[in-house]
Amino acid sequence: MLLTNSQYEHLMSHYYHQQLKDNFILKKRMKEVYDAIPQMNELENRIRTLSVQHAASRLKGQTDSIDLDAEIDKITKQKRSPAFCSTVTRRTT
Repeated sequence: MLLTNSQYEHLMSHYYHQQLKDNFILKKRMKEVYDAIPQMNELENRIRTLSVQHAASRLKGQTDSIDLDAEIDKITKQKRSPAFCSTVTRRTT
């Protein structure tokens, strides 16, 4: 089934607006998480820093990237642990 230009534009416009709406909801929920768990921002910043170090070491061919991988995994598991996340209640909306 072929679309006319106007049909395509209508679909893309709807898709774009849906993306904007979903992005707004995501940012709102992330703010709620950061407000409820201040350490979350610290952990994410640490993961970002380690990820950049990991990429740089891989590009240089260094083998210490395995240690960085393990540290990133450790922090990620900490973020997802039930004890850490228990201060935020899950919403189904």
